[in-house]
Amino acid sequence: GVILMGNSLGSLVALAAAVGDHSDDSSDYAAHLPGKVAGVCMFNCGVGLNSRGIVDEPQWSPFQRFLFTLVLNTLDAMLFNNPPVLRYVLDDVVTPDLLRGALRGLYTYDPSRVDDELVMSFYHPAKEDGAADALRRKYAIFFIFVHRYDVI
Repeated sequence: GVILMGNSLGSLVALAAAVGDHSDDSSDYAAHLPGKVAGVCMFNCGVGLNSRGIVDEPQWSPFQRFLFTLVLNTLDAMLFNNPPVLRYVLDDVVTPDLLRGALRGLYTYDPSRVDDELVMSFYHPAKEDGAADALRRKYAIFFIFVHRYDVI
């Protein structure tokens, strides 16, 4: 079988492909994927999904773990499980300048690599019809997969 690899949001695309979330037809998964995907390698798992791992780090006390879990669960409820708010964020908060600043923070070694083409490659998909629902579904499938297969 193949090993699917992805970086950032691409890691979620790889995961969705591996668990068959790429089609509305569940028989499509049964017909095409079993035995073909040997594993999934996710680099810098997208959409802040790798932030949940902080709860399991050994330096935190039980109270700190509780607080981190509370904050992350609250963000889930307020943003990712709240389609109107998520649509508002994508439609009215996300701007090219906001993305440019965020990307420059990721490209700390050479921020000059953040050009208009890179910024727009993130901006335009966020503005498409259905972007909020797609983001919400990818976020949800990750947690269903993690809990079902005890990944983290």
